[in-house]
Amino acid sequence: MNFLFEVNLALPKDDWLTQANEAIKANLGSGFKFEDTFVLADLKSYCGETDYTALDKWLSGAVDATSDIDAEYAIAAIYPSRREIVLARDWSGIRNVFYTIEGHRLIVGSNVYQVVSARNDRRFSLISCAEFLMYEYVAEPKTLFEGAFCVPRGKSVVIDTGGNITIKGNNKLIASTIGGENIYNGLRKSITSAHQKRLGVVNGIYLSGGIDSTVMAIALKRDLGLERVHAFTFRTKGAEQDESGEAENVAKQLGLEYNCVTVDPNRKVDLYSMLERSNFPYPGAIMLGCLGEHISNSNHQGITLFAGQDTRLHTPPYNIVDRYILHHYLDNNLIREALKITGLVVQRIFRSGRNRKGGDRLSQSTDLVSYVAKYLYHCHQLGVQTPGGTLATKDLLDTIRENIDFSKSPREVFNNIVSVAWDRQYTSDIAYMGGITRSYGNQCSLPFYDRDLANYSASIPMDLALRTTVGRAGHGGSKKRVNKFVLREAYKNELTPHMIYRDKAVCISNHLYLNGCMSKYVSDLFNNPALIDTEIGQQLNLAPLYQRGLNKNGKWEMHDYEQVVETHNLLFLEMIANKFDIKS
Repeated sequence: MNFLFEVNLALPKDDWLTQANEAIKANLGSGFKFEDTFVLADLKSYCGETDYTALDKWLSGAVDATSDIDAEYAIAAIYPSRREIVLARDWSGIRNVFYTIEGHRLIVGSNVYQVVSARNDRRFSLISCAEFLMYEYVAEPKTLFEGAFCVPRGKSVVIDTGGNITIKGNNKLIASTIGGENIYNGLRKSITSAHQKRLGVVNGIYLSGGIDSTVMAIALKRDLGLERVHAFTFRTKGAEQDESGEAENVAKQLGLEYNCVTVDPNRKVDLYSMLERSNFPYPGAIMLGCLGEHISNSNHQGITLFAGQDTRLHTPPYNIVDRYILHHYLDNNLIREALKITGLVVQRIFRSGRNRKGGDRLSQSTDLVSYVAKYLYHCHQLGVQTPGGTLATKDLLDTIRENIDFSKSPREVFNNIVSVAWDRQYTSDIAYMGGITRSYGNQCSLPFYDRDLANYSASIPMDLALRTTVGRAGHGGSKKRVNKFVLREAYKNELTPHMIYRDKAVCISNHLYLNGCMSKYVSDLFNNPALIDTEIGQQLNLAPLYQRGLNKNGKWEMHDYEQVVETHNLLFLEMIANKFDIKS
């Protein structure tokens, strides 16, 4: 459940007791008292139970005990006796808790917009807006807003009367030891366990027909033996690419109760309401909202919906050049220097195409920090050269230097690449999916982010994790090499090879929504944009983006993907600025 409260840090001890009582009263259903501690929590236990011993230990002052609490949670504990606030968040980052300090006022809540709205001075963060436009996410613990932060996943934040902040805890991957057991069986057991402890009374799946959602369906229906499993998918009306037929095939083979919703991209949508429902702005919320409405209209409210977002720990998304640089020759500086020279030669020979792209990658084989930043964390290039873009790039490079030790083994290096991505892209995905799903009265469970499963996946030998096999193209029947070998092998006898060995298929449809339900918002807001003459507008050179958005409004095409993403993300910033009176 959401919670929001405010504490004046400068007040004496007796007034802290009053403040704590008021916080509990203002958040009925989210608060309770533990001895002399006042607690507000957004908590979902696993398997219907919570290990209250670990929670009690944390509340009793062992702030490092967050890793022992096996649940999804965002917790705020008020300690009047020592005038201290302690905030904590689960290891996977499924729940959210935000805070901001303005003068002596500490504002804490589980919804970022509510926390920021309680401030008197509301401003965007330049570096965060640059990250949002360039990378489609905001690196935690930052938010889009100056002075507003989230608690890092798996950690505790201690705030004292002076507004001093101490962060404790550990969210690192700890690779488990894989014994003599077959790795495929071990992975499958870990996946089954991650699903089992997240089961609800009624269970369903966001089913795309890809390998991840297919594995979830097998885990629920066959490994856990659930009699009824609801499958929900959508198709976008008029889309050039559609995966719903694949999802229907999976549902038929497994005996799932299949629901497909056709989403009309021209249907009017209240985007402002959508923003409030989620802690992160993303157009996928439109489709999830339509599924939420369908579930409500079908009298199925209260479903635990499993979503197949995955960490890629069991399958590094490396192409052939990545494999040379980050796996085969990671520790061989001489060969990587030779690869760099090869890349420079290829660049001179080829001016465009796949060979040129391969040459570009090879030419950076000796600068591993820059290589990982550019090729492993997807970046839209338009804003890179702006002052704000330069700040965002430097922040990413500094983060990589601090968290990734390239002298380690290829497996360890990739585990650290994932850990960095988890605090950037993954938590942004989690926020919008969880926020929208819960706003319709359902729960969103993300089993591939389970800590034990992640640690097991982080232990799979790199040579095996990188194996590929013959499969079929995601949007057709032609043969091609497909990755996620370990995952596919673990479930290869459960469905036809035609389904198990199907490659990932991304259905690009953002342009249809930008042409449709978002079009009027673009014309209304881009003709008189709030940010264009601000410091952020200048530092990110937003003027050409507004003009391009107006020029192409209603005329976007599928191949405009990167420009489409930049445009709808800029639209979201404009909407947030207008709705919550955000300055720059």
